[in-house]
Amino acid sequence: MATIVIVDDNLDSCRFLTRLLEFSGHIAVCVPPGRSAVEVIKRMSPDLLLLDVMMPELSGIELLRLVRDEPHLQNLRVIMLSGVNDLEVQSEAFELGALDYIVKDMDWEKNLGRIEQFLPKN
Repeated sequence: MATIVIVDDNLDSCRFLTRLLEFSGHIAVCVPPGRSAVEVIKRMSPDLLLLDVMMPELSGIELLRLVRDEPHLQNLRVIMLSGVNDLEVQSEAFELGALDYIVKDMDWEKNLGRIEQFLPKN
């Protein structure tokens, strides 16, 4: 069982991912987007962060930069989520240490496997 934090401004998307991950035996928590998310992530110290790319106040890339600026979170496993397949954003995310970039409209059974491959093994 892993603890996964989801930062996404789309509440439906967050609920769907939470149910999917909990059904697979993990603890999943939605965190509101914005600078305050970094403090919540620091307190929770999750095994994985699922981070939406396009958010209104602070983009996922900007939030990932803030996460990487925190010494305690520099090695946090991060997977980016997006509604669009943007190669420039993907490249930037990977440069900042994201492990994967998942387009939301794809097969979620397959994507669950992609997410779980980056979780700690029990």
